[in-house]
Amino acid sequence: MQSILALIGGGYRDDVIMRTAHAAAIPLGAHLEFLHVRVSASIAMRHDEHAQFAIGPSIRRPWL
Repeated sequence: MQSILALIGGGYRDDVIMRTAHAAAIPLGAHLEFLHVRVSASIAMRHDEHAQFAIGPSIRRPWL
């Protein structure tokens, strides 16, 4: 059995992602699995190498 893993995050693009995954799965007879990843903007920016310019109290580590 083939599986397709699709990442969704609760945003406006999820519908397109789910429809595209479904369209790809039908001819393959594949099973769909969705991983819902929900990360706050502050945590995402801490791990994004392109967000080094971001500063302020909302992106500081909570234990500092």
